[in-house]
Amino acid sequence: MDAQPPGARPQWTLAINTAKRLRAQLGIQEEKADAAAALIPLSQAAICNEYRAGAPTKMQAVLTALIEDRRVATFLADPVEPKATKMRIVSCASPGASLIFTEHPADRDTIVSDSDMYHAVCHRLGICVQQVREALAHGCPLCQHFFDASGEQQPAPAADHLHSCRQLRGSLVTARHDEFVRDLDVKVLRVAGCRTVREPRVSIDDPDTHSRHLAHDHRPDIVASTTTAVYDVDVSVVHSTSPSYLETSKTPAGLIEKREADKKRVYKEQEEKTGNRVVPFVVDSFGRWGKEALSFLHTVAAEYFGTKEEQAAFYRRSFRALAISLQRGNANILRGGGAQVIRESDRLRRRPDRPAHPSHAAPSPRPPLPPPVPPPPSLSLSLFVLGRELRKQQRSSKEGSRGANSHTKGAGD
Repeated sequence: MDAQPPGARPQWTLAINTAKRLRAQLGIQEEKADAAAALIPLSQAAICNEYRAGAPTKMQAVLTALIEDRRVATFLADPVEPKATKMRIVSCASPGASLIFTEHPADRDTIVSDSDMYHAVCHRLGICVQQVREALAHGCPLCQHFFDASGEQQPAPAADHLHSCRQLRGSLVTARHDEFVRDLDVKVLRVAGCRTVREPRVSIDDPDTHSRHLAHDHRPDIVASTTTAVYDVDVSVVHSTSPSYLETSKTPAGLIEKREADKKRVYKEQEEKTGNRVVPFVVDSFGRWGKEALSFLHTVAAEYFGTKEEQAAFYRRSFRALAISLQRGNANILRGGGAQVIRESDRLRRRPDRPAHPSHAAPSPRPPLPPPVPPPPSLSLSLFVLGRELRKQQRSSKEGSRGANSHTKGAGD
């Protein structure tokens, strides 16, 4: 900031002088001062007077970003605001979290249906339709997670509960994970030129028995072979506003780092035996990405594309496809989970005596079959008599037919 660029205009002189004065007023050391932080205006009148003749290039963007940072810091420090709202805003402010709303729908990867867009907006805002909110007001009819009747424990927001409901983890939440893995494999790794195997049967060497056995406990989602190494990619999607995460003091970035460390610890022994590099590909449901995931995309781009322009284009295309795929999965959870909650709530309203979900109800023993009712005596006797008379008539008719046949033969001879 002290040295003016060649051909400096009067606006630069004003900006430099104001920055020096602000440094002195804020007590910032000259050698540690940031050029952007030095441009923080102390008042509207001061900034108007100093920059009346104009401002340097990008001046407005720098000042706007600093003002937004101040407002976000004030909001995060407010003890009245819910922690879930703070976590969601921090995650949604991450780079690439808004690609589903800002990307031009030019191809199949970027075209989003109206329903997906609607529910993606609801997920970003932490809301859902009114019927789902009413159905989850006092508890979930799917997983039987009811809240304290005293009212001290408030129910979690409906949109957050659908991501952590036990009955949806094995269906819609798993479907989001599987779809994300498929897009990572098909739209990113195979496009680059990697040889991939999805959910492989990993075999590892056992030095004690000098044999190989299958590693059933820890199986990566994708084994990607590049020109220089083999990577075990394990995808994980965390929902930072889940009740279990809100009880901790970690930020969304801290949750992602913890999940990455857990993945590395789990695969440490397998990595030592197979020699493959473990990549914990962790993302937050609101759009924040882990450092390992971004580093892996950069590595793949650097190995298969020569120029920096090609690498940057591949990285942007891959990041865009995966970010939109993630939000499609979130929309599917809100849409499908909300429909199941409404359907189960309506069924309970019609039949309140039945359990909410068969998996959480004790199996009722099947009642024994009643003994057969014997027919009345008069009916059995009449049937017996009728059968005897029918047999007599059959015998008499047979005998008559035999006699007629013998008489016909004698007359013919």
